[in-house]
Amino acid sequence: MKLSSFLKVFITSLLTGVFMAAPVLSDDTEIFFGQTTPQNIMLVLDRSGSMDWVTYADNQNPTAAEDSRMEVLQAATTAFLNSLPDNTRVGAMRFNSGDTAVILEEVRALDFDLGGGETQRQRLITEINALDGAGSTPTGRAMYDATRYFRGDLPGFTSPITANCSLKNNMVLITDGQPTRFNDTVRDGIRAYDGVPDDCSTANSGRACMSDLAEYISTTPQVAGNTQSTIAVSTIALALFDTNASSWLQDMAENRGGGTYNTANDTQSLIDALQSAIDTDTESAGFVAPSVPISQSNRLTNGNEVFLAMYRPSASNVWAGNLKKYYIKEGEIRSEDTAQPDNVGGPAVDQTTGEFLDTATSAWGATDGNNVIYGGAGPRSDDSGLVYSNLFSNGLSTNPKNVINEALEAQLSDAQIEELFGTGTTRAEAKEYFKWIAEKQIVTDYDLNNNGNIEPSEEDVTINRFGDPLHSRPTVLNYDANKRTVFVGTNQGYLHAINPSTGNLRWSFMPRQMFKNVKNWKNNYDLSSPDLRDYGLDGDITVYIRDRNKNNSVDALPNPDNDIAMLYIGERRGGNRYYALDVSKAGAPIMRFTVRDDIGNDGVDAANVPLFYNNERITEIPNLGQTWSKPVVGRLKYNGNRRVVMFGGGYDDRNDDYTYQSTSGGQKGNSFHILQWRSGEDFGKDISSLNNFIDSSVPADITFIDSNNDEFLDTAYISDISGKIYRVDMPLSGSASDFKSGKVADLSGFSGNNRFYNRPDIVFDSFDGKIFAMIGIGSGYRAHPLDTGTTDRFHLVYDESIATKTFTTTINSTDLNNNTDPTSSNFKTQQELFADGDKGWYITLDLNEKILSDSTTFNGRTFFTTYTPQQSADVCTPPTGLNRIYGMKIADSTPIVDNFFDNDGVVTSLDRSMDTALGSIVDGLLGVIQTGVKPDGSTFYDGEFLIGTIPVDLDDLLQTKTAKWRETTE
Repeated sequence: MKLSSFLKVFITSLLTGVFMAAPVLSDDTEIFFGQTTPQNIMLVLDRSGSMDWVTYADNQNPTAAEDSRMEVLQAATTAFLNSLPDNTRVGAMRFNSGDTAVILEEVRALDFDLGGGETQRQRLITEINALDGAGSTPTGRAMYDATRYFRGDLPGFTSPITANCSLKNNMVLITDGQPTRFNDTVRDGIRAYDGVPDDCSTANSGRACMSDLAEYISTTPQVAGNTQSTIAVSTIALALFDTNASSWLQDMAENRGGGTYNTANDTQSLIDALQSAIDTDTESAGFVAPSVPISQSNRLTNGNEVFLAMYRPSASNVWAGNLKKYYIKEGEIRSEDTAQPDNVGGPAVDQTTGEFLDTATSAWGATDGNNVIYGGAGPRSDDSGLVYSNLFSNGLSTNPKNVINEALEAQLSDAQIEELFGTGTTRAEAKEYFKWIAEKQIVTDYDLNNNGNIEPSEEDVTINRFGDPLHSRPTVLNYDANKRTVFVGTNQGYLHAINPSTGNLRWSFMPRQMFKNVKNWKNNYDLSSPDLRDYGLDGDITVYIRDRNKNNSVDALPNPDNDIAMLYIGERRGGNRYYALDVSKAGAPIMRFTVRDDIGNDGVDAANVPLFYNNERITEIPNLGQTWSKPVVGRLKYNGNRRVVMFGGGYDDRNDDYTYQSTSGGQKGNSFHILQWRSGEDFGKDISSLNNFIDSSVPADITFIDSNNDEFLDTAYISDISGKIYRVDMPLSGSASDFKSGKVADLSGFSGNNRFYNRPDIVFDSFDGKIFAMIGIGSGYRAHPLDTGTTDRFHLVYDESIATKTFTTTINSTDLNNNTDPTSSNFKTQQELFADGDKGWYITLDLNEKILSDSTTFNGRTFFTTYTPQQSADVCTPPTGLNRIYGMKIADSTPIVDNFFDNDGVVTSLDRSMDTALGSIVDGLLGVIQTGVKPDGSTFYDGEFLIGTIPVDLDDLLQTKTAKWRETTE
């Protein structure tokens, strides 16, 4: 028997970060936040005798068919409590007979177990539903006791304010009448607080004292050493017909208490009023902000340089971002030191944590340590580089009207301004928006010194608005030594072109289709959920060079021999478009074409959207999803040996919904597309075998194969969100009829509603003289990495029909052997798998562990990373997930060496993986190839590997000192 590997095709890159949990969100941004801030809410409930009256009049008891005010209160609070997240902390107190108040339940998380199978939510509902109307209205006593409870001064109770991190405290008063009791003890207690006027009296049942108290607790921290311990006071007038009392309640809440005032006369209006009372805090600080900056993100290596696109999440719409340059030496990220050879200085990264050292110095002249906004290209973004847009012509730099500035609004009609920025936009507003785009700055609160708090000097500071490159990986294009350019996209809608020698912007491009987000970006609204964030150019960048002289550089050779460089970028979460730019000249980008769905992001039929200029090229693709799939350019033996750009149909964001089945029919993006690489002409739409062969959306990149190295692509492997794998066999003769497509495997439903966001990792092998493809792919819910209760797998499928270019039986997960435990009798070697007719193998991961990155195979060993969400110790501590790197033989999942895990002399499944110090989502393993010259003048290659920012020694695992591979997409 002979086992050999003769071709490997792959693309690899990384994404890392530091993180918190937020189960109600969608997309991998949920790891950047804590849970929805578990507000402390104390409901202060009126149970005076009038609560037994009807809601439409005073002094009238309800009939059998009518609800009393108390019954409305009980129904509304039950619905309200049932609607809140489990971690919301709620307590309740009620008015008592005479001049007292009683705490029904102190503030606890709604899912807190009180014993006997009863939760805090259940207990509150039971106790509130047991209330009846009786007694007077001692509003002042209730507010005073609630204040003492929050402060920790009420005997027998401890303060619920235990966290110093954006945790909001709310006193919500629900009453149907004016206060009737207020004594000297309460008055004196309120006067005793520093900052409360000492002249409030018992007149009008203490209304002035209560207003003074509301202002004091809403503006002054109530717990020593805790700057977040203010208490908002909201009031709800339930069936209150006394206008003087309602005016006082409104003034106390809105003008003195920092809260809201609402009226209610039935169950639904009271539910709405209760929700309104806490919405302000949810919107202003709904999530625990990160305590440390993101110091690791998308990266690109070029020679001994490494470019890191980094960002820092926040609870507002605009996130800080930057691009920095460091160096690679001996597999380690190094600072810049111009006094050293090749400018390579000391270590920049803590090898234990993966965070940047405080002493780290990026290139371009800054000791920026672990701070995102210092150093790098960001500080240079405000005063260098014009901002172009596709407004008046394809030649972005040759038409002055394509340059963004505040005078641009005068060049546009009213209809065009409304098309760009939204209906109702005035010319004055448009002028401000254009100015804001061009200046690339924002005024915001920002933690400049990285201490986790916003100091007074850090409020309303001006920072450069580079934008966050959340998913966009930097890409280098070589022109010549003086014109090299690094491209990166950001979620402020910019594509930046940066001089890697200086860090200055050469130019930026913001598609006009992004302008509708500018209002929200400019206002930098706080987020009640990252679902509401406005994304920009969030997709991956592809740069392709038609390099006629094969020197890996764009040369301006005599016509018609000019090299051509094309750049493609998608919007990913930002929308359903791709933009194609000709960047053959370093400072003169040309808009070639735009790809869009026939129904736009705003639901408008594209046919009703006018072109902005006559020769604008737009390719409309029906049912295009969010543009996640990275475009790939290659040559096909079709229609004159055409160069084409190809991509998957994209992501249907209905898959963000936990309950939506990934196998559901009718999804957006269930397609594969082939366009002419410079004009955008849709070649694929008329090829029958390429239409309607994919079941679900395709967010993953596509893997292309040039199996005979003739520079023509002959095979593509495609995976959809549900786990189905397809193969497209490209023509060898140039005829459209030679395109063949079919389903190779269906891995859906092996453990419920699993999702697949990763591209197929393809390795060709032969066994007993028979050539076959090995398809590696893992499952994991990328849109919800914090999802729990799921079991995922890594699969390896044998495609034995690749050699004959046929499609026979679809392989299912039941056709694969369970190789999870290499010590069990169920484990099979590759020889045994073939002998028994198995079509591959799988390994099952631990509960909640997910594969969120593509796998990468070197020298017969496959590597991938996993992410497992972890619990944080408290609401203020960001939980860091567990990251593992797996390594095993691709043929049958055999662990590579014993010491990958514990070196105990026994090879087990544990020896397939090792935990890392990174608490982030890591997009696979990054291979860094460095070249050098041997004494004899020949070139040598040295392979290093990074996971996040940490080097990983895999030489022994690979059994080679040099890692080599071939990228066949260009």
